[in-house]
Amino acid sequence: MPKSIFNYFIILGFLPAIALAKPDFGDMPPHCDKHPLSRHKPFAGDELPPFLSDLELTQTQMEQIKKLLSAKGTQVHDNMQDAFKLKAELHQLPFSNEYTEDKAKAFISSSIQTHAQAMLEKARLDNAIFLLLTSEQKEQLKAHIAKAFNRE
Repeated sequence: MPKSIFNYFIILGFLPAIALAKPDFGDMPPHCDKHPLSRHKPFAGDELPPFLSDLELTQTQMEQIKKLLSAKGTQVHDNMQDAFKLKAELHQLPFSNEYTEDKAKAFISSSIQTHAQAMLEKARLDNAIFLLLTSEQKEQLKAHIAKAFNRE
């Protein structure tokens, strides 16, 4: 048997193993499904945001953060979902018979306003949580966020 055909058989033998390989996506935040591309779910009452997972919070801090999340977290999540729904509708509009440029502009304007409001509310919530931390915890969190955004 020629050597090149033998190499093809070896490669074909490895294909099932490659196809069945499941990559490790690392630790997932507790509020997400086990797949990294899943959408975030609203935080349950006993869960903290994943960006706080490396901090050693006091019991009082945890209670205050959970109180903030229960008061504002669901609203922030719902507003973000509304923004994503508008975005999905905008993506579908060009492929419908109802498309007009005015409708597209209206969707874009509405989507921008909804998303901006949702992001502002999330920023307010994150800042309220940040203000509950000690100066050492704030520095740890800043380092954690800087590391997360500098990944490539």
